[in-house]
Amino acid sequence: MSGEPKSGKSSKAQTVTPEGGNIENIRDILFGSQMRQYERRFQRLEELLAKESAEIRSDVKRRLDTLETFVKQELKALSDRVTTERDERAAAVAELGQRLSDLAGDSRARTLRLEEGLTQAIGELRQSLLDQGKALSDEIRTTSDALSARLVSGLEAMREDKVDRGELGTLLTEVAVRLSENAGPPEGRQS
Repeated sequence: MSGEPKSGKSSKAQTVTPEGGNIENIRDILFGSQMRQYERRFQRLEELLAKESAEIRSDVKRRLDTLETFVKQELKALSDRVTTERDERAAAVAELGQRLSDLAGDSRARTLRLEEGLTQAIGELRQSLLDQGKALSDEIRTTSDALSARLVSGLEAMREDKVDRGELGTLLTEVAVRLSENAGPPEGRQS
């Protein structure tokens, strides 16, 4: 029995004096669920952004790895073909010797043309890789811009939905004043 009046007095004392902790309790009671909801929304948005960023990063890395593997294979194949053709032509020239010296000159001219063609093919391949790299960069930029726009629109929507702190402070101050007026000293009240 003696425990009940003490808790009653302490709750009256808490409502009478508008201390920082009491205002925080009132604020938590009135708006705690909304603030937790906003915090969860922000957390989900951050997680979604981090997940999508990781997916894009993974996708870009995978594409670059694929592109790099393809380029290495093509360059190796071209290099092997050139090496093979040079070896075959050198063996043919050595075998024919003096009798085929005029054909050896012609063979050298063909080799030079092949090297020029290879140089041109490598140049075209480099240009193609550059174009693909630019396209991939543009795609990354577009995806990044789209994600940024989604993030901005999500943040703007959340800002529109949240309670203004100034208005919340004014409201809580008014509630505290009214509570302190209503909870005046016990002897000042009329029964």
